[in-house]
Amino acid sequence: MHKAKRKTENKMGNKKDGTGIDATAKMLFQISNMLVMPGWLAMGFAPESKLTETYIKGAACSIAVLYAFSLITGGSVKGGSFSTLKGVRNIFRLGSDRVVNGCWLHYLAFDMLVGYTMAIDAVNLNISKMIVGPFLFGTLMFGPAGWASFQALKLFIV
Repeated sequence: MHKAKRKTENKMGNKKDGTGIDATAKMLFQISNMLVMPGWLAMGFAPESKLTETYIKGAACSIAVLYAFSLITGGSVKGGSFSTLKGVRNIFRLGSDRVVNGCWLHYLAFDMLVGYTMAIDAVNLNISKMIVGPFLFGTLMFGPAGWASFQALKLFIV
């Protein structure tokens, strides 16, 4: 027998789904993840296309709005700061679902924009899409490590 998920509210009045996750944060998370994937595919297959550029910039701007909303409505984080490791840890461990989602949106947008600059670099340097593809995937999954590996590749190709 399937149990219906019950919605509850936390002390800030944000509705939570049956898993205890803020329903709005969950929805923004899902929307943002769906927004970036077509951009990653487009930059892998047609990075030079004006449509790809427009989509990626539009997706990044849309995520920026969702990012701002997440942080504005997420509340403050006790002991949260960017000046110490403990402060950053507090943001991730003690922050509301919306604050943590805002952090994720930051990664999504910036990694996609970095990936796009890599794809355009590859076009300008005549690097095959088959070669740059794994580096784009590396950036999607591992951010700076993917970018750094692409920079190393350019040292050998250029």
